Amino acid sequence: MECVDYRVENLPQEVIDARDEHILAMVEQEEAVVIRDEWLGKHGGFLAGLRAERKAINDRGKERDLNNKFVLSSIERKELTIESKTLTEQVSVLVKARQELDDDVTANNLLAQSKKRATDKLRSGCSYHTDIRMIVEKCLCDNLINCAKYHGGQLEGTTVMKLFQKANGIFESIKQSLIDVPEKACDDNAVIDMIERYVELCTLFDCLFSKARTPSGEATNEICDLTEKYVTVVMVKWRDLRLSTDMLKIHGIEDHLVKQMRDFNGIGCFLEDFVEQAHQFGMRDEKRTTNMPDRKRKYNSHSSNEVASLNAEVIAHKEVVSNKSKRKMKRRIGEERREAKQKVKEENGEYCFERVVLAPNPIDDFRTKLTRN
Repeated sequence: MECVDYRVENLPQEVIDARDEHILAMVEQEEAVVIRDEWLGKHGGFLAGLRAERKAINDRGKERDLNNKFVLSSIERKELTIESKTLTEQVSVLVKARQELDDDVTANNLLAQSKKRATDKLRSGCSYHTDIRMIVEKCLCDNLINCAKYHGGQLEGTTVMKLFQKANGIFESIKQSLIDVPEKACDDNAVIDMIERYVELCTLFDCLFSKARTPSGEATNEICDLTEKYVTVVMVKWRDLRLSTDMLKIHGIEDHLVKQMRDFNGIGCFLEDFVEQAHQFGMRDEKRTTNMPDRKRKYNSHSSNEVASLNAEVIAHKEVVSNKSKRKMKRRIGEERREAKQKVKEENGEYCFERVVLAPNPIDDFRTKLTRN
């Protein structure tokens, strides 16, 4: 997106800075709302209880009989007054804390609105203006590449894999949309070059992750050597695009991925889905032993079952029984289609890998302003 801002739309730096400040203000406003809601969830019920208790005490101290005399004695009413003042002090502390949180939300909301007005004013003053970012994001949404809110607005794993696997079609639509934009700051060749670089990187990443998911015990030296070559190529292309290497995941890919594959003969069994599957196994064991009253026997059963499931002879026998019990069925169209897609994917990856040039060829710094024609 930065490349779109600086090279295609070529917004003035003051507009980009103003928009970034507006986005930051919106994030801070959302965080303030979350903090306030968490506080209300934790202390709101307690505050309401204190207020209800104080009201009951005050009402009790004001009760009068039919002769309009206080029901309680002066000593009892004095004790209730002291107790009510104690509750008032506790309520005041909580109310003050909530008011501070409410003030933070209001201040951040006003700041976000102010930043938005400033950004809109600067953009309206530009002699050229197109919502190119919106065009690119629409192309992504049309291909079901959406930002997950629970990932902080970033792409989550499944969406990233979808982007890698469908890179040709997705970036082709983006390329055509950018070429059709009037009054671009760059020519069509610059757009095509940038799109081709991203397609190449996505294709190489797809092949790299395919090798990285090799199950434990199946990663031969040939697979590890090929993975190492993919890592080298991917990092060259990553740096050519001037993308940041100051991130944990890209550091892990460059410096630790191949080593861990060699140490464990593959790490495909220890990815995120492995952890999710372990949760399923745990729920299955709990369901199997749910009627055991003795907790010691229950967890001994879990341990024994886990040890047996890891035994090589048990695994081999389970596979034999599973194969014998399977019905002989014709291959389904879906399986053939899946294998065809996998074959095309491998061919594209091999073709892309074979024509890669390892000599560094970094793009021009897109923060360097171009002269608009």
